[in-house]
Amino acid sequence: MADTLNIRLANGKNNCSGRVEFYYKDQWEAGCGDYWDMRHAQVVCRELGCGYAVSAPVGARFGNRTAPYWRKGFHCSGEEQSLISCSVNDLTTCHKDASVICSVSGAAVPVRLVNGNSSCSGRVEFISIGVWGAVCGIDWDMNEAEVVCRELGCGSAVSALRGSHFGEGQGPVWQYRMECTGRESSLERCDSHQLVASFCSQKYSAGAVCSGTISF
Repeated sequence: MADTLNIRLANGKNNCSGRVEFYYKDQWEAGCGDYWDMRHAQVVCRELGCGYAVSAPVGARFGNRTAPYWRKGFHCSGEEQSLISCSVNDLTTCHKDASVICSVSGAAVPVRLVNGNSSCSGRVEFISIGVWGAVCGIDWDMNEAEVVCRELGCGSAVSALRGSHFGEGQGPVWQYRMECTGRESSLERCDSHQLVASFCSQKYSAGAVCSGTISF
């Protein structure tokens, strides 16, 4: 294997989010997501100078690929400076695309669902200044849940929950009340109104259950 590896993130909102692709034999080939996780994403974000990894979605999160799969799999600890430094093995088959969303400014607002039965259900959290915090559940309803499910590639909203249905997190609760129409592409595009300091606590955090499932 070569000493260097050309990598890009394709079809995202910027150069720091998208489907992982490698340049091999005069063409771009898609990375395999069958064993892809946050450790690999962390290395990619570091190598591309894109901050730290926010999520490592697999599947067609960034559209259907047109390139063939690159028949190599990586095994990273997450501390490597580049993917070429990870252990590599040959693959015979691959079923999912590997993707990455990094923390660099300008990327989509990072949102996740925590402590649910899958990556598509749980307490709603988003990251700000490198810290994950819960979304306040004041006035939280199906409109907001619909936006979160759409942003995460999790289908449509099944339910919007308030209170500590998915347990109380250890991080902060962002003191904003979200107001979405349900048609926005991401939570950051919804209107938000700042609350009185410390008005909302983990006992009033927002939750969502979506119709789909994704793997991380």
